[in-house]
Order: sequence, then C-alpha cells, then structure tokens
Amino acid sequence: MGYQTLETAGYGDGKLYGYAPAEFRKMCEDLGMQVMGAHLGRSYTKETDAEVMDWWKQALDAQAEAGCSYAVAGFVPDRRKTRRHQTLLRLLQPGGRRGQETRAAFRFP
Repeated sequence: MGYQTLETAGYGDGKLYGYAPAEFRKMCEDLGMQVMGAHLGRSYTKETDAEVMDWWKQALDAQAEAGCSYAVAGFVPDRRKTRRHQTLLRLLQPGGRRGQETRAAFRFP
C-alpha cells in the first residue's frame, strides 16, 4: 500500500476501529505500519463534565497502548466566547498532563 505511518480517528468504547488498542497496534505492525497519532474528540456539556474527563483519560491511555506518540483534540468548544474558552482550557489541561504521563504529546487545533 505504501503507507508506513498512520493516525487514527476511530476511537470509541475503549477500542480503535473496533479493535483493542494492543490488537490494533499489532495488526498495523504486522502490515509494516506504525500508529503515530490520533485525532480525538468528545462533545462536552456542563452536565457531562466528569464523564468527559474520564473519557479523555481512557482515550489517551488507549492511544498510548496503540503506540501513538501524540494525540490531537479534533473537536474543541468555540474559542470565540470567554466561557467556552475557559472550558477549553479546563478540558485541555488534563489531556496535557495525561499526555506527559503516557509520553504522548497532546495537541489541539
């Protein structure tokens, strides 16, 4: 196929495209590819705050297990509004810390 590296965009329920992270990593490695990064996103409301924070932790752990060296927050709240900007920062800080713990860089657009 010609691809040597890839980024995922299909995380859900603890899996990457329906596969456990380690299984997905092995499958890619068997094909001569390396999972480099991930595009992640989760909608947020004030009512789902704790759930979303747990989701990010699990998502970043899964990406690290799959071999990702970075994860990108593909969806962020509207940055033009102050409250949403504060929410964005609150959401990204744990992601950055978790990225440091798993040695995977955490980025956002």
